[in-house]
This record gives sequence, C-alpha cells and structure tokens, in this order.
Amino acid sequence: MKTLHPFYALRAVLLCLLLPAAFGGCTLEDARLEVPASGRVYTVSYSFETPLSRAAATGPEKEVRDVAVFFYKADEDPANESYIDCQSVTVPEGGGTAGSFPLPLPPTILQGQKYRLLVIGNYKKYAPEGKSLTQYAADYSTRTYSKMKQEIQGQLASDIARVTAPLPFYGVLLGKDGEETTLTGPAPTDTDLGVSVKFSRAVARFDVSNLVADRLKIEWVKVCNYRNKGYFYHESAPAGDIVRGTSATPPSPGDLPLGYVDAPDPTGLPGSLRQDLNGGGLYAFPNIVSYTAQDDKQTTCLMIAGYYQAPGQPENTTRLTYYRANVSDNGSGQFLKRNYVYTLTIGNVKSEGAETEEGAVNEKEKLLDYVVDDSWESESGSTVTDNTGNFLTLSRTSVVLASSAGSSEVIKVSVKQGTGWKPEWKNNPDNAFRFERVNDESFSIITNGDNNELFTRNAALTVSVTEISSTVSLTINVIQMSSINDPQMLTVEGRSGDFDYTVPGQGGIVSLQVITGSAASRWKAEVDNNLVTYINEFTPEGSNSGSLSLTFLANTEGERRGTATVRRYLADGTPDNNVPPVHVTFVQATSPYKVTLVPSFLGRLEIDGFTSRTGSQNGVSYSQRFNVILADPVNYTFKATSTFNKNSDAFLSLDNRDDSQTAGPLQTSKTDYSIVTGESGQNLFLNVFRTGPGDRDIEGEIIVTAVPKPGTSLSEFTVSQSVVIKSGCKIGDIKAGNLLWADRNVGTMPRGPGGSLVGLNYSNDPLSDDNGLQNGSYKGTYHSFFEAPNECASFGTNMHYEGDLATGWRVPSNAEQGSIAGRMLFSKQRAFALSDNKIEGNVGCWFPLSGSSDSPKEIKGIYWSTDRMGTTGGYFLELQISSAVTAGDYYSDGKGRSVRCVRDITP
Repeated sequence: MKTLHPFYALRAVLLCLLLPAAFGGCTLEDARLEVPASGRVYTVSYSFETPLSRAAATGPEKEVRDVAVFFYKADEDPANESYIDCQSVTVPEGGGTAGSFPLPLPPTILQGQKYRLLVIGNYKKYAPEGKSLTQYAADYSTRTYSKMKQEIQGQLASDIARVTAPLPFYGVLLGKDGEETTLTGPAPTDTDLGVSVKFSRAVARFDVSNLVADRLKIEWVKVCNYRNKGYFYHESAPAGDIVRGTSATPPSPGDLPLGYVDAPDPTGLPGSLRQDLNGGGLYAFPNIVSYTAQDDKQTTCLMIAGYYQAPGQPENTTRLTYYRANVSDNGSGQFLKRNYVYTLTIGNVKSEGAETEEGAVNEKEKLLDYVVDDSWESESGSTVTDNTGNFLTLSRTSVVLASSAGSSEVIKVSVKQGTGWKPEWKNNPDNAFRFERVNDESFSIITNGDNNELFTRNAALTVSVTEISSTVSLTINVIQMSSINDPQMLTVEGRSGDFDYTVPGQGGIVSLQVITGSAASRWKAEVDNNLVTYINEFTPEGSNSGSLSLTFLANTEGERRGTATVRRYLADGTPDNNVPPVHVTFVQATSPYKVTLVPSFLGRLEIDGFTSRTGSQNGVSYSQRFNVILADPVNYTFKATSTFNKNSDAFLSLDNRDDSQTAGPLQTSKTDYSIVTGESGQNLFLNVFRTGPGDRDIEGEIIVTAVPKPGTSLSEFTVSQSVVIKSGCKIGDIKAGNLLWADRNVGTMPRGPGGSLVGLNYSNDPLSDDNGLQNGSYKGTYHSFFEAPNECASFGTNMHYEGDLATGWRVPSNAEQGSIAGRMLFSKQRAFALSDNKIEGNVGCWFPLSGSSDSPKEIKGIYWSTDRMGTTGGYFLELQISSAVTAGDYYSDGKGRSVRCVRDITP
C-alpha cells in the first residue's frame, strides 16, 4: 500500500543554482573547509517546479544562499530513525547555474547504511528559534526524523521583519525514478550518490491586479496580519504569532522598507487604466483561519496605500489613504498554502480609504470590491443519483461555523431540470441553527446564538429532491465552533464515537472532514489490517478542518469491512487522552463493474469551457479530474480515449492537469482523438481549451476500457462518460469604458430578431465546415481609409438597430483601439473582448482575423482607425492569433481593410 502524506507532497522551487562554496559540518558550521573531515564531496543535482498556480517565479525568488542538511538513520520503525549528523553548504551571492551543488558527507555516514535527509534552503536567514545549525541540531538531537520533519519551523529574524527574498525553501530527496527515497552511504570508489533534491518555497506569494486605476492609483502594498513563523515541511497548521505589521507613519517616497512593494504607474487609456503588481515581493507563511471578517485580527491581508480619485474632481496626487484587502472571502475561511500565488483582482473602489493604516485594518466596511484567485479549480461537490436520471449535487456536505451568532455558510444545490429540492433538519439540538433559502440554486445555514461552551454544537441537515417517486438525498453535518480558545473535541464528518460508512463496490475516493476544535491541535489516523488491503492510499494526519481521504479499490469479492481510528493530538505532539477516538468502519459491497470512473455522472457531464482569465489565452480553461479504478488491477490496465478534438477542444492527461498546451484553430469538422494508458488508481484529467462568445456546444465522450495484460485470456470491459463543453459567454455589443463596440464588422450579415450570431464558431482553419467559402460570413467587407467613415455612418441602419442605436456610429481613434487591444482575449487562435456590463453575465464579441484586400486569406485582422500616418497612410488595430497591437504604415490609405464601428455612450 502506498501512503499519501499530503503535507509533504507540495514540493517545488529551488530557483538558484549552487556553485562550489564553503562547506560547514555540525562541529564547525561557519568554517570554510577545503575538504570535509570525511574527505568525500559529491555533486547533487536538483530540480524544481513552478508555483502551484499559473504564475511564474520571479528572479529574486530564484536565490539560495545556503543549504542545511540533517542526516537520520533510516528504519522501518519510525521510532528508530534517530539523528546522525548535519552539514551546511554556503553559496555565494549570484552563485551558479549548473543545476547541482556540492554535498560534503560527514564522516559519520557509513557505507551501505540508509539515511533519511531533511534539506533546508536559506537556513541562516530563517534559522529555527534563531539558532545556528550546530546549536539547533544539538538541542534537538533526540528528535526522530518524522518528529523533526513535523516540527522544524522557519522564523523571521525580528518582530518587525517580513518575508523577503531570499525565501525559505524545503527539499525532498529523490531517487533516479523521481520518487522520494533514502540515501545509501557510498563506497569509497563511488562517484555518484544516485539522488537529487527537489526544493519548494515554504511561503505563499500575493499579486495584485488593479483594474480601476482611474479611481484608485496604488502607491505601494505590503502584507499585514502575517505569521512570524512557518513550518517547513507541512502547512496544515499555522505556526508562530500574528504580527500586525502596521506603521504609524508612512514611508518616505522612493525609500520603501523591505517587504513594501512599489506599485507601477498605471497603463492603458483614461477610462480603462490598470496597475499590475505581479513581480513578486509580497510573501507570508501559511495561515489558517476558520472564519474571516473584514476587521479580524487573524486573517492575513494586504495593506494598500493609494490616491483615491473622486468623480468630477481634480486629480488627487497628495492625499494618501489606506485600504485593507483580506486574502480570502469574508465570511468563509482562510487557508494559505505554501508555494501558491494568490492574485487579488480589484474591480471597484467604493470610497476614499482610511487616514491611517490602523484605521484601515480596523475598518468594518469592505471599501474595495475584489476577487481572490489562486488559479486552481475546485473539485466537484457531492452528488447522489437514482436509476432514472434524477440527481442531487451539493457544494458541501460538512459545514463549520464560527462561535458567534449569525455565522453563516452558503450551500449551492443542483438538481435535474423539472425537479425541486428541500432542506429539513435531521437533528438540531436546542435549535442552534437555522437555514434560509437564498434562491433556486442555494441556501444558507446560520447560527442562532453564541457558543460560549467548551464543546462545539453539532447538527445534521438533510437535503432531498422533491417531485420524484424515489428518494434522492444527502446529509450535511453542521458544526459551530466554541468561543473557548482550545475546545476539546473530535468529530469525523460531524460524528463522534463509532459509526459505519458505506463505500461503493466500484471503489473511489472518500473524503471525511475532521474537526479537532482548534488550529493548534491535530489528528492522526490509523487503519487496521483489513482496511489496509483494499485502499490504495490515505491521509495519515492533519489539522483542524482537514480531510481524511481514502482511495478505495474496487471490490470483486464479497462484502468487506475495515476500520480507521482517528485520534486527537495536542500542540506538543502528544495524544489527547481526554478526548475519545473516533472509529469509522467502512463497509464495501461487491462491485458489479470491472472498470469505474470516479466521480461518474449520470447522463452528460456539462463543463463551462469559458473563462475571462487573461492567463488562459489560447490555453486550457478547466480540467476535470477522474480516478480510474480497476476491479482486477493484477490482470488489467486501462486505455482512456477522448473523442474530442485534442488540438482544439479537449485532451487527456495522466496524474496531473496539463496547462502547458495551447489550442490550434477550431476544427469542428476534424477528428483527432486523445488516448492515454495507465494503471488502476491513476488520475485521469480532461483538459478543456477555452471557449469563446457564442460558441456552440461541443459534445464528446470519455471511453475507458479495461485491457487484459499480455498472457491472459480475459475479455475487455468498457465504460463511458458523455461530456458536453459549453460557453458561458454570449455574443453582443460590448461596453468598454465610455464606448459601445459593435459585435460585428461592417459588411457582415445584419442583425436579426434579438441580434444575429455572426461569428458563431468561426475558425481560422480554412478547411473548417463552419466558415463557408473563405469565411465570408464573419469577415465582412474591406474598405479604404476614406470609405470607412461613411460605412460607420450608415452602420446602425444597415444592421437593423432601432431607436438611438440606429445613429451615432463612427470609426474609433487609434487611442481607442489601443484601449481595446489591452483587453483582448484569445480562444483557439481567435480574438475577442468582453463587456464591462455583467448584468446578464459574460458578453463578448469577436474581432475576426479577416485578412485584407491584398491578402484575404491571411490569418491577421487589420482594422482602420481615424488617425492619419503621414499624408497617405493611417493607423490601425492589428490582430494575430495571440496578440493585439496598434500600428500604422505609410502609403496605405487606399488599401481595403476591415472596419469595426463604435458609439459614444454615457458612463
């Protein structure tokens, strides 16, 4: 059985390479030794991953100045994995790019013995307890490997320090197969240790995208309410104390302290100015908060200093005010992970900020409208079905609420069209909670009073599908935390004591929420000898509100049972004997299937392939994960086939989502399947390329076949999942600042009732069956620089607009084209822009790459502006398959090019 250790699995990012440097052993850490005492120096290669979101690491985040290595005896019994020695490597600033570093082995490392290693990057800057490597190793030499791995923490040098580059790194030792391994003491003649190190940052990074720089010009940003310590090797519990991080006096302009990030000047045109702080510099150790409020003292937040611009008033360049932005959604929780980049996108500013930083952190009103995106997709909610196609999906089946009255959580509900749903209390002692329906797709659960008792309050709520003859329901476990700092409790999926949990015969992933009552306490799980034989992996430990996840194999025999025991642990790592353990007995019937997809969706799985994220440009917008379970993994492998066009619609990958590919032109008339093969228990991902405005539904299947291994005479078995990819964006005229941009070119098909769908599924592929002869339906007509104004003057009438919209259309200026160029997005090598008006959801329009009179088949869009270049040329908007710029040329005013009209509107 392979045991999953989720707190050690996020490995990535040593971004600085180590040239030969000064070595130090634990007997003389800072001495520069030409040859270590053992006389053996080996070269260790390293690797790294990008941050676990779609942001690249910056230059300062690729710096490592020293590496500390702890050596432990490897043993099957973790209690015997004792400390052996330590070693340090000092790396000069600007040191190497060779992809490896020298590791001198201490003389205590013996030939043929196996050792476990803990590897810390930039140890000296983030020294645990402020101690040298020699002192720290000596003080904790009685710790075992697993104990040290759990406990070792990096910390800031002082109470006023912040996390700045160089950053704290933790490393994992890998074998040549890329899996975590041990080190074997080399023989005297060995020249290679056969291992490498994979490093990862032990902090989170924050970026800011200010889309309303016309209203708020940001001067600088810093992190507040940050923790002064952080675990190197796990992130499911916060460490250290919260540092407020505010200042009574503002910094001097041009001389910002460490940890402050200077905002760049706004870019774009008036009406659509923006600022992007995405070069790194804002960091914090992981933090966990069960409930966040705008003014709470635990949630890590950003302090944003800027100049508020009041509508109709002269530009403000002198009055600096302050705003607080929590890196979370208020009313929910905060769980900052290591090596993630969280992007805070500001979409509106309500008023002037506070006059002081303290005033900002204590402000109860949220003065900025923003969203926080860490760029990884959430998993599907819990779903239950019957045999006639009725289903119920809930966004959550376990809710943890704060101790105060009025704490709430919204649950999203999805049912089959034509059916309804209703919530009912299964048990609700003392009426501690109530529910309120929000709309047809959600309801909220609310606490009725404060919980000032030692123990949490627990209830259960059943949600059922109505207007059907069968029973389709799910139960939500509801918990209200105690106001006591460390309530002594332990529940698994809202239950304590002993209980049974039914697992489908075909296997799958079961995740149960574990509540310990406080962030300082932890839990550990053990499985008995029965359960260990039919699970593939499980989560052995975690913190408050963490998940006990188990991956069950399919059951080809009779009913089987196995038990997991969950125990509460105190902050010092000792068992809490005052709280009884929870025993969960898993009951699994025989599977009727040879191969199973988890999750499986009755009927079609609908995926919205549209996203407005700029980082997805011709790329992947969403990835749906499946786990493939084979009933007989000894004799079978599997083959998975996606019938979607892998070049333009969606493709399969194994083990991880794949964001690296970009889509070619839309190819709805072509067939090019994606095929992967794998073993039971592997994850299968369907990676969907971004769709665009008005794109037609794309239907396909994922077909998974259990394939007998060579030498067997068994038969194949196949299951399939129907999938439809939709676009959550409509076609229409778009509002961009003070302009209305038409949704089609001059000379295209006029608008019909409600507007026509010109551009629907248009493609740059000349052979696409959507385009007709030379894609004429979406190109429109070409016109010279002189003809363009007259074409726009009659555009409203020609396109069947009514009322005021029938007149007032004109050719945009080159500056106005520059503004829309900065907003351009791309899907399958097609350019489009989105409207500022979101009342009816996402609305966008295409800007076809329609060529010109000189080259009508060229994959390029050239759109006239009103601005001259010289006396015989003009400026224009130029679009290609992934770029949009403004340009111009001389002697071109007689050439035929595309025309897109705009109309002035009142803000």
